[in-house]
Amino acid sequence: MIIRFLSTIRYLKLIQIVYRIIYFLKRISNFKWFYHFSFKLKKRNHLVTNRNKLNLNESIRFTNSHISPKKFTFLNQTVSFPDDIDWDYMGFGKLWNYNLNYFDYLHQEKQIKGIELIEDFISNSNILKTSYDSYPISIRAVNWVKFIVYHKIDNEGINDHLYMQYNILYKNLEFHLLANHLLENGFSLLFGAYYFSNKNYYKRARRIILDEL
Repeated sequence: MIIRFLSTIRYLKLIQIVYRIIYFLKRISNFKWFYHFSFKLKKRNHLVTNRNKLNLNESIRFTNSHISPKKFTFLNQTVSFPDDIDWDYMGFGKLWNYNLNYFDYLHQEKQIKGIELIEDFISNSNILKTSYDSYPISIRAVNWVKFIVYHKIDNEGINDHLYMQYNILYKNLEFHLLANHLLENGFSLLFGAYYFSNKNYYKRARRIILDEL
């Protein structure tokens, strides 16, 4: 067991080991406290958005993964939720759940009621866990920004929640994994920086992207 452990960590960089310890300690601490602190913190500040100034080209359409209001297909596995959507559903593993949380289907070929899905996710926020891993936050946040800009949506509740997610991402960048995960974090923060006129997001995003590329 010890030999296997040492054989595993020998290939990790020091920064990865340090951040694995840090994030382990965070996970065993009270996550709900952190969630509510982030949400209250952002509610005290005026949110500045640049959505009317952003000029984004239309995204390439994704294949249809949201089949009906409560039916989704990812990785050739289909789930039809009988009641409410379970955003933490693990019946087909973590990767399937991540796809559910990416919200790529906001830009799929078949049009859907995107605002209703976003608001459903928000209404369940206080009980979600895997949904707030940094990688799905990174992809989901970009998809939300694109969707908001494309459709000129002005919704304070969505903006508030999106900002809260970016606060979580900002404090939990995936230095323990590096590579594509950290790069995705950086690109997402760049979207958040322009959308919320946030200099801190921009500085961190720029540093990550330049270091990783």
